Amino acid sequence: PAVGATAAFNSGLTGRGIGVAILDSGVSPHADLLDSAGKSRVRYTKVLTPEIVYHDVYGHGSHIAGILGGTG
Repeated sequence: PAVGATAAFNSGLTGRGIGVAILDSGVSPHADLLDSAGKSRVRYTKVLTPEIVYHDVYGHGSHIAGILGGTG
């Protein structure tokens, strides 16, 4: 109630069609980041430092991606 969550939940808005960019430590594959057809909801990744691999070795990027785009 303090942040207006009830109004947001009752608005009918779902977020469908909205894209979000996350600049963080990477994103590891996870079932909660798959769509209903089993395809990854992560559309693009870019490694900016050669010593870091695609997978999120620190966990923070995957955590944030799960909050913003996870299904579970």
